[in-house]
Amino acid sequence: MKSEIGLGQVTTILSAMSNFPLDVIAEILSRLPVKFLSRYLCVSKQWYALIHSQAFINLHLRRSIESNTDRTLILHQQHATVPFDYFSVHFRNDDQLDTEPMKIQHPPLPVCVNMSTQQIHGLVFVHSNTGELAIWNPLIRRYRKLPTLEKVFPRITIALGFGYDTLNDDYKVLRVVQFLNREFDVKMYSLKSKSWKNIKEQWPKKGWKRSSKTVSVNGALHWLVAENKQGPVMILAFDLANEKFRDFATPRQPPTYGAERFLEAGLEGFLEACLEVLNGKLCFIVNLDKKDNEVWLMEEYGEGSSWTRVYKIEYDGVFKKVKFFNPLMFCKNSKKILMEKCHGGRTFLIWFDTEIKKHEKVKIRKLPHVFQTAICTGSLLLLDGDNVISRY
Repeated sequence: MKSEIGLGQVTTILSAMSNFPLDVIAEILSRLPVKFLSRYLCVSKQWYALIHSQAFINLHLRRSIESNTDRTLILHQQHATVPFDYFSVHFRNDDQLDTEPMKIQHPPLPVCVNMSTQQIHGLVFVHSNTGELAIWNPLIRRYRKLPTLEKVFPRITIALGFGYDTLNDDYKVLRVVQFLNREFDVKMYSLKSKSWKNIKEQWPKKGWKRSSKTVSVNGALHWLVAENKQGPVMILAFDLANEKFRDFATPRQPPTYGAERFLEAGLEGFLEACLEVLNGKLCFIVNLDKKDNEVWLMEEYGEGSSWTRVYKIEYDGVFKKVKFFNPLMFCKNSKKILMEKCHGGRTFLIWFDTEIKKHEKVKIRKLPHVFQTAICTGSLLLLDGDNVISRY
């Protein structure tokens, strides 16, 4: 196994770079993990300005996505006393992780802070039970609190979602609320403009049931929805650039028990079906009559005919007593999947080998009993944001 370059070695290399041209320095620094870069902001004013420049931040992000080597698990402890704790576990290589989690501080929002389980370019969306919202980069400990919206009651929050507008290179938050006897209120926050705007497009139908999870891919937010208890179940998408809703079909429909249970959390806290993003594609995972789990990928975005079943996992094998699992990521060779499973009131992480149909428990000591997982890519986005640590 190749050993990781230590901080001392990096320091020696960087001191020898002092006379290099700035563009060469940028090329070298752009390949470093964020944990090193954040320590070298004070090397010189020139380096500080370089690392803070938008051009360098974009270059570093592109390298980080291409190499896919600077990754960290962010674990959000559930069912604990307020405030809920957060932990990080760094990837040593493609399929090896640190053996013990490290506790990290979250943005100082009041009451308990909930996390979206999908990260986008290293950014995580968090929100409190009292309606405060923030975008957080846990790997560099920076965040941006969103302007507070006027609180009007009574209301029902229909949807919250965080996504990346690929057309305008902007990170956006969508909030949909419904007031009693009134139309929906749809607002969108832009990280680029640092402001909210009203969206004319309305949530399509008042009575729609929806899954609680929001998934961002291809510049749009996605939910599983159904017009009524019987179905059919569809995917509702909101395009962050043209600000329009659309819907398209799922590859599977719920069994005989209907759509309502299909969209709601089961006994173990997992859904009978959910959406994910795997290999940059929209993914649909479904539990069929408590017998099998199927994993489908939409090969051509928005084309219902392009749904392809990539895996079917039978309960009489690896997942005999597991009601539902949540695939988190593929290894580079796509032969192993990191999965989150819930069984007996506890959450576990496992590697599942898709060729030999065997699994291996991820060995991490002192994990919380119940948690949600996001996998963060190392990035410098929000480097100009507020410092989480300084607020405690």
